Amino acid sequence: MTPRPTRDARGAILAAATAVFEAQGIDGISMRHLASEIGVSATALYHHFDSKEALVAATCEAGFTEFGARLEAAARAAASPLDAVRALTDVYVDFALERPMHYDVMMIRPHRWAFDIDLNKDPESFAGLVALMEACQSAGQIRPQDPREAAHMIWAAIHGTVSLSLSMPGEIRGLEAGAVRERGRAMVEAVIASLP
Repeated sequence: MTPRPTRDARGAILAAATAVFEAQGIDGISMRHLASEIGVSATALYHHFDSKEALVAATCEAGFTEFGARLEAAARAAASPLDAVRALTDVYVDFALERPMHYDVMMIRPHRWAFDIDLNKDPESFAGLVALMEACQSAGQIRPQDPREAAHMIWAAIHGTVSLSLSMPGEIRGLEAGAVRERGRAMVEAVIASLP
């Protein structure tokens, strides 16, 4: 009987595979190649993840967990709901720039591995942004309106800024990390100014 894979071994494989994905991208890497890169047998890899899609799904899950924890910490530390929205902008941009592979598979081309799609329920991180927009309205910081639409506007402003930077690195001046952070803040401020 094959021993049940341990959580520690699974976590170590996931961390090593994530490092390979970060360095080489997820495209064109087979499970056999990945096993060789991280120093385990293909059989051992398949004990923990039954396919590359399952491994990428686990990478996404780990990314969303880290992303969510950063967002939550920034929101808790903010003095007001609107300050929290501003703080989340920096968290979002920094996460994307520090973890471009995670951001790619989570937000740019999420496919089947990122979400179990339920159109009746928002993903947790987006639900948190909607709740923040509701809190901004309750505090009188923005006018009453559809909080989901306001959240979509904030998200689109940040996502567009980040995605352009990640998809065209070094091709256009002004897409360096510092400029992207400043532009992300400016885009969110423009959306906030359109909401009161």
